[in-house]
Amino acid sequence: MTGLDADDELPTLTFELARDLGEFPEFDLHFDEDELADYHRIVGSTPTEVLPPGIAAIFGRLGYLRKHAMPGGGVLLGQEITWLAPASASRPLRIKSVVESAVEDDRGRRQIVFVTTARQDDTHVATVRIKAGWPS
Repeated sequence: MTGLDADDELPTLTFELARDLGEFPEFDLHFDEDELADYHRIVGSTPTEVLPPGIAAIFGRLGYLRKHAMPGGGVLLGQEITWLAPASASRPLRIKSVVESAVEDDRGRRQIVFVTTARQDDTHVATVRIKAGWPS
């Protein structure tokens, strides 16, 4: 995937950092032919010009973890993927992620909701909403 940082030592995305940042830098993401071929081989689908729906699970999480490392103990609590328009496999996606909410209950349990959007050209093509339990 082009658009990834090559840094070996990424800062950990703590609860406080995610809450304080609120939004993450936009970036362009392009899946090359080999990556898409691997994806289709693994899931048993046929390659087409349109990005496969499951790709959203990849860029949904990458939106907030591109420049940060996930802390140990995080748990995926839910994920909603909404495709609004087909996205071309041959053109990059513009990815942006924001923190919709970051809350801690009276028992110290922390949850963060991230919303990642993907645009291609001037079209909003997908939204991924991820709810995660965050370590203390």
